[in-house]
Amino acid sequence: MSKKLTKKQKKFVDSYMESGNATKAAKKAYKTSNDASARSIGSQNLTKLNIQEYLEEQAQPVLVNMVHLALNAEKQSDQIRAGKIILDRTIQEKPKTINLESEEKRKEVSEKIRTYLKSLQV
Repeated sequence: MSKKLTKKQKKFVDSYMESGNATKAAKKAYKTSNDASARSIGSQNLTKLNIQEYLEEQAQPVLVNMVHLALNAEKQSDQIRAGKIILDRTIQEKPKTINLESEEKRKEVSEKIRTYLKSLQV
């Protein structure tokens, strides 16, 4: 790791990993209620190399567990839910909404997610 994190930066990262929201994490870590300040702090923090490295370190075991769950969960709904969490955290642009009411569509989406997740495995 390049530079050690401050206590506030560590609290920011831990909160960010929990919520996925840099503004909320900055509000919590830096004790500010001002949205503009929190947004700015969160954005700046996410560009800092030491924070990026720590985030990656902390996220790797979580990602491995989620991939395992998505590929091996007994219930198809759990596989889809785990896959959605992974996609939400790894893909910058939000995918379009998909209607999963039909069994055929659920199977199709499940297979696409499974293929994507297998591509993530090392």
